[in-house]
Amino acid sequence: MQQNETLNKRRPRPNRIDGEKLVVRLARPKEEDWLAKNHELFLEPPIALGLIPSKERRPVFILLKGREIIGYRGFTLIHDASGPISAHGSGMSIRKGYERRGLGQLLDGRSKALLHKLGYNGLQITARNIDAKRFWKRQGYHPVNGKKMTEHGSTNFYLNLRKEREKSRANKLKLGRRVRG
Repeated sequence: MQQNETLNKRRPRPNRIDGEKLVVRLARPKEEDWLAKNHELFLEPPIALGLIPSKERRPVFILLKGREIIGYRGFTLIHDASGPISAHGSGMSIRKGYERRGLGQLLDGRSKALLHKLGYNGLQITARNIDAKRFWKRQGYHPVNGKKMTEHGSTNFYLNLRKEREKSRANKLKLGRRVRG
């Protein structure tokens, strides 16, 4: 019952805007360059993404409406000798004029799924303003070490991607049984 109430509070993720399909994928170098040059079009500048021209590139997922970039999310990826371990979100923004349409939730959900597919088990985010902190909490992230979320200062959030995928599979199985039953 409580889970259904939570699901009903969330805005549905759009698949299309103005009739055009929405796609989340890894940005190509030319698209990263475009983001760096056109940062003023977005609510948050992509400085933290490593997009300011440099030799070091960090992975950036982009949200496309047709061929137009309307959102991005960057990461710093952490590896060891055995392979991928976790990712740290280094910024996310939606293009001005597209905010408050559930696109942040869409970009977060799809980028989490892509990171998990690539073998990453955890995702950490640092939020500085209260709206961002509330957003990440609604997306299922938890304050690190059980610390309280405060209005001022930064809060680190963590999401166990492996557990999220297991929960998602379990929910799909439950829904499948209800439909068949």
